[in-house]
Amino acid sequence: MRDLVIIAGEWPQEAGDQATHVPKGDVRVIHAEGDMPLSDLPPGPEREIAIGVENARAKGDPPVDIVALGKPGAQLKKNWDPAHERRLFAKSVRHLLNILQTGDHRLTGLLWLAAPQGEPAGDAQRALFAFLIERLRLAIGAPDLPVCAMPVHTRATEARSSYTQNPGLKNYVRASPPRKTSPTLADFGMALARALPGAAKDSPWAATREVRWLWKGDMYQAWMSRPADAEDTHWIVVFPHLTGEGINGFEIPAFGQTAFEKRGVQTIFIRSRLSNWFQDDEVFAMGAALREALPDGARVTTYGASMGGYGALLLSDLIRAERVVAIAPQFTLDPATVPFERRWRVSRERIGRFHHDLRDHMSPPAAKFVFYDSLDKDRHHIALMQPDDTFRLIRFPGASHQILRFLQETGCLGDFLTALTDPDAGFDDLHTKARAARDRSPIYWLSVFRHFKGHNPACAAAALRLCVDIEGPKAKYTRRFAKLPPEWRTSPAVPQEVT
Repeated sequence: MRDLVIIAGEWPQEAGDQATHVPKGDVRVIHAEGDMPLSDLPPGPEREIAIGVENARAKGDPPVDIVALGKPGAQLKKNWDPAHERRLFAKSVRHLLNILQTGDHRLTGLLWLAAPQGEPAGDAQRALFAFLIERLRLAIGAPDLPVCAMPVHTRATEARSSYTQNPGLKNYVRASPPRKTSPTLADFGMALARALPGAAKDSPWAATREVRWLWKGDMYQAWMSRPADAEDTHWIVVFPHLTGEGINGFEIPAFGQTAFEKRGVQTIFIRSRLSNWFQDDEVFAMGAALREALPDGARVTTYGASMGGYGALLLSDLIRAERVVAIAPQFTLDPATVPFERRWRVSRERIGRFHHDLRDHMSPPAAKFVFYDSLDKDRHHIALMQPDDTFRLIRFPGASHQILRFLQETGCLGDFLTALTDPDAGFDDLHTKARAARDRSPIYWLSVFRHFKGHNPACAAAALRLCVDIEGPKAKYTRRFAKLPPEWRTSPAVPQEVT
């Protein structure tokens, strides 16, 4: 396993080969012509910066691959703006994803060199830089990737402001420039590499994940992420939930990604460009690729919420899942089958007829843990699945469709994640613990409000007031209060039947 250090930014248009010594370590540079040892790289800024990075590494560090993105003379606005799909950003993403398909790397971090500005950098430049870094992180499936930046200056430009100052990025540090009269690019590369570990101080696990991309399709993306020292045979395949209309699902983090990576879980993350409930053939081609990539003997849990819960059930047989954890899944959105379903209107109209019958694709032997609110319309979807004795139906009355938020509000989300990441664990105590703490959940009281507002407005008003007491006077609650008669809004007690 090799470290992968990404170098990007705005190094000078012309730079002599000023480094006097090429280190003899196991260093490869990955560029358009292929991989080559650092000693074989032709003179130029790419070679000089890479020499500096290698010189900063300690004895005994893992072997390193260095990939330099960009070209001499590149500029932030002109060349790196992600809005221009045919420019440097898009080409760099494609190059990185090709590298990450090999499964040979752990992503260590990104080093950014910023050219000196003729004038002090403004907020627009800082915002563009922050946007670029966030988009690049998301594009390669590493939203917490450590980043270290530094302006490349001379004595004349040292005091000038740079857009690398305070860009508002997480897992980010701005390195101190070399203390030399005439620093070389190798000096800047070494200073950046020495400062990079400080970028991961808030997320130390972010620079120790092995990443391997498995699928890059028109509708889906999938990649493996695991700790570098992982030995467990359990893998969780995480399916995406609904994305908002107009949002490209490839430009947001995978569902639950930070939580799983923080816990050191071996995970396959899936992203969907649109909220299509996996109604195409590509989903099965992707599923076959995921099964092929999983190691022999792997114990697999498929997991997702809402649309993701549907996906976790849909691919459970193809992936040969041992366990499925589905949070408030649907059976279908096809109005011919579920005329009661009025949610997700835009997605329903775009998808039209469902092509896949969930019952034909669920794994017969897999243990299926299905979480849902037994008072919500989700219960009708569960009934259509025709649950058998492989199903474990876990009911949370009053949690609505927001099961995970309900678990968080009742202090049970950590227990849920612990059980999810243990293939031999169940969720037996979760219902009891969450029920005992549901009076602290705004989601629960909002469900009570909806249940009572038609036939017992006093109870509804009391429940809504508890939402305000717990969560604060949000606008959505204020609007609902305004529609209730004054005598109900001022009722001092919570009726017994509410609790």
